[in-house]
Amino acid sequence: MDGTIWIDVICTGNTVEVGIENTLNEVTTETIGGNGLGLRLVNERIEIYNKTYSDSISLEVAKNMIHCTRGYRVVIYFRC
Repeated sequence: MDGTIWIDVICTGNTVEVGIENTLNEVTTETIGGNGLGLRLVNERIEIYNKTYSDSISLEVAKNMIHCTRGYRVVIYFRC
């Protein structure tokens, strides 16, 4: 199961929830904490979007895995 990525999309009311889950060989505090370069860049872009247009996108580093036992999960919320 190394190198597997799951993406799920859920629409409820006026919110679209996009979950991205990635397997890891070794889970560390840094990987779970969301301190990676990719997440920092995504957070920066979300901040720019929210300041420019509206405060309608948020990102959450999820603690609970859905598809695997070792890895990390982030969820991006889009409010319409």
